[in-house]
Amino acid sequence: MKEARDHASGFARSLTLKGGTEDWRSWIIHVTDDLGEELFVVPFAFVLGKPH
Repeated sequence: MKEARDHASGFARSLTLKGGTEDWRSWIIHVTDDLGEELFVVPFAFVLGKPH
């Protein structure tokens, strides 16, 4: 499960590094299993931290 959480966090970071003016802090990645059951969520705000 840690590997999946790390992958989701890395994916969120990679999206935000593409540039632009999008405010990603309200976005959330929902991670599900093969049956579509939600395992956990990764809020982009968690990955990005608070704005300065």
